[in-house]
Amino acid sequence: MKREIKKVAVLGSGVMGLGIAAHLAGAGLEVALLDIVPPKLTPEDEKKGITADNPAFRNRLPVSAIEKGLKARQSPFFAKDDAGLVTPGNFEDHAAVLKTCDWIIEVVVEDLKIKQKVMKMVEKNWNGSAIISTNTSGLPLHEIAEKCKPELRKHFLGTHFFNPVRFMHLLEIIPMKETKKEVVEFMARFCEKKLGKGIVYGKDTPNFVANRIGVAGMIGTINLMEEMGIKIDEADAIFGLPMGRPKSAIFRTADMVGLDTLVHIAHNTAGRVGPEEAKRYFTLPAWIEEMVKKGMLGDKSGGGFYKKIDKKNIKVVDPKTVDYKDRDGEKLDNLKMLAFIKDSGERMKKTISLEASSGSSPSAPPMSSSSTRPSASPRSPTASSRLTTA
Repeated sequence: MKREIKKVAVLGSGVMGLGIAAHLAGAGLEVALLDIVPPKLTPEDEKKGITADNPAFRNRLPVSAIEKGLKARQSPFFAKDDAGLVTPGNFEDHAAVLKTCDWIIEVVVEDLKIKQKVMKMVEKNWNGSAIISTNTSGLPLHEIAEKCKPELRKHFLGTHFFNPVRFMHLLEIIPMKETKKEVVEFMARFCEKKLGKGIVYGKDTPNFVANRIGVAGMIGTINLMEEMGIKIDEADAIFGLPMGRPKSAIFRTADMVGLDTLVHIAHNTAGRVGPEEAKRYFTLPAWIEEMVKKGMLGDKSGGGFYKKIDKKNIKVVDPKTVDYKDRDGEKLDNLKMLAFIKDSGERMKKTISLEASSGSSPSAPPMSSSSTRPSASPRSPTASSRLTTA
């Protein structure tokens, strides 16, 4: 049969869900953006006379997400008019809309039981031909779909977008053993030509390709930072542009995508790999775990490793106190100058050869290729320094 995608259901209106919905709308597709009904009315709702059966309450999560996206400085929408192609709804009242969709993509929280529950809803409303995918950051696909009927599993695969969806070129396509070859080929072709993505194929292994490499590199770098006595902002200055990575480097990247996502990926992988690999590359320092417990999740919560007070004042977290302090890292002028070298390979060579006495860091010894090994990756910056959040 000739397959075509005109209408898509995006299940989950968080940062990634909205980002995907906005990107699809920018490509001219009709999008149904669904989420859960909020657990209870707020005092403001009650003052306004809003009841539990009011659409303003029941569709609040996706409606609020769209409004927030339109107001964002770096909007997930190509143009404001694209929001008109995104219709908000909820799982309870609008599940039947899935029957009219050509592609259903699940983007809910990284919790296996929740994803399985959503998949049962999808199965009840599947039209028998639509492609179904998950945007999981790394949960095993065969576990997400294990309770679904065999025919649905043939149409199921992973489509792992990266945040921010509008700007990140990378898209991982991950089939299961049961996934039809024509479904995989169609989605790769569609996402490349219609959505403008660069396709990387992954296997259904813990955290696929980018997050397996990227998170290992990030945690390895964090451990090295602590070992060498380097400050957070100094580490970002080193592992950003001078090392061929984005300006956001390590900690700023984690803030963009969410510390909760970083922790999820680390925990998910640690339980599925060997103990040595888990300890070295997927065990986070206790102070980062504490940050997540305190709700210091990054941009989504107003502060993570960095907290913007105003345009001129950005504070950084102190690992010893898990609280914010003024940035007092070295200026690293030599590294800033290296950023002007166009060839990333040449920048890396010169960065590695810098001596501590040249201003790279008062506490850091001369950097060698072995000391930077934990953060190296074959796909920097796209694969190794970006994660996604549901």
